[in-house]
Amino acid sequence: MLLDPDVSHSFRITALSETNEDEVVNSTQAITAAERARHIGQAIHNSNMEGMEASQQAILETYDYISGEINAETLVARVRALHGLER
Repeated sequence: MLLDPDVSHSFRITALSETNEDEVVNSTQAITAAERARHIGQAIHNSNMEGMEASQQAILETYDYISGEINAETLVARVRALHGLER
């Protein structure tokens, strides 16, 4: 999946965070896709405020987290590996 360069990532995350609040994702601690999208949006915003920018590859990984396909621990591991920061 390629990202549309004409659509900002923060716009995509915001749009995802405004999805159906009743949709619950099965996980150890069930949260909605909207809550997951909000968490990602906040993390990206915090990084931007610190002068960092999330790579397209890292943002693509967040889509699996938002949809509930992976948990936060897996997301962190994938992004760390992407940037050569494996544990």
